[in-house]
Amino acid sequence: MLRRKHLPHQHAPIPPAKSLAHLNIPPTKPSVALQPLFSTHPAKNFVFHLLAHHAKTLHPKSALDAGCGDLRNLRHFPRDYVGITREAAFYFMGLAREENQDWILNNGPPRAYVTALESDFSAAGSFDLCVCTHTLFYIAEKKPDVIARLVERVNVGGSFIVNDDIDHLPMHLDIVGPQFAALEVIYYGCARTNAFEPNPRKSFALSLEEMNTPNTPEGHSHFYLLATKKKLPASSEIPAEKTRLRDNLFALHAHAAD
Repeated sequence: MLRRKHLPHQHAPIPPAKSLAHLNIPPTKPSVALQPLFSTHPAKNFVFHLLAHHAKTLHPKSALDAGCGDLRNLRHFPRDYVGITREAAFYFMGLAREENQDWILNNGPPRAYVTALESDFSAAGSFDLCVCTHTLFYIAEKKPDVIARLVERVNVGGSFIVNDDIDHLPMHLDIVGPQFAALEVIYYGCARTNAFEPNPRKSFALSLEEMNTPNTPEGHSHFYLLATKKKLPASSEIPAEKTRLRDNLFALHAHAAD
């Protein structure tokens, strides 16, 4: 998977406050467990633990992991789980991850679809929680369409979690904001925490530094957006051909809507 070196951005412009009355930007970041290390990249480790915390506290009965890759986050999700990946090879790597074995033993191989997020994926279903983390960085074109399609897969009353470059926050708020009753933004990616640190003790210390940095856009390169209490039901599914590749992995070929 591609890796990028991130540098903190300046303050991203935020839409007028009157249009974001349901937006919460707490002064401090949530306090979450940072061990075991989910990543030796301190900023990512904080975000992975933040996602694990929300996946637990939101109590979703179903979840879509859009950009699931090697199933890094599988252990945090309910039995009714669906992943979307571009590469079948990453899915099979995920099946072999040690931390996924208990989930797979209890629930069987997770269902996943090989397709691009730039294509229609509504046939994957509708969900209480839709997550797209560490994925939109690599989508240069049609990003607004991808975000809108992700939001459309969320059930009424459900939640949406996404992260992206800080400069794209206004676009996300514009698309996601009207669809949910509550929004929360957590900034992350400080200069000292935005690189891999192979030493576990140093990586944990930097993860702690990331978590304890004030939750302001200054000095951060990315944001994590939690949207809850979806106002409208998920959109209708567009029929698609699902070709079984192996076990619970399918290729998804969407048909054009009538």
